[in-house]
Amino acid sequence: MFFVKELGHCYPNWAPTEHWNWLKQYRLNGVSATVDDIENSNSFNFYPNPCKDKIHFNNKVNYTIFDIGGRIFLKDIDNSVSMYDLPKGMSFVNDGKISRKLVVIKD
Repeated sequence: MFFVKELGHCYPNWAPTEHWNWLKQYRLNGVSATVDDIENSNSFNFYPNPCKDKIHFNNKVNYTIFDIGGRIFLKDIDNSVSMYDLPKGMSFVNDGKISRKLVVIKD
């Protein structure tokens, strides 16, 4: 019998690797539950963040940039976007699936 101390569960005849393989099958909708989920996801990324002038996406993205109140600043399909028209502070970038925080700094 194998006891997984951190989870407080007992599994007869299971090795630790078998336990984690069993656990990997459970996913929450819209939530990355494991490192594998994050590494294998097709989600978008951008850099730099915080930014001054322009952000660059890891590939061409159908993006929407909006504030915390939901007011849309920019919406387009591209692999980079100028921050010229965005206000200083926190905004969000969405690719239709995931929203990520964006911080715009200006002099």
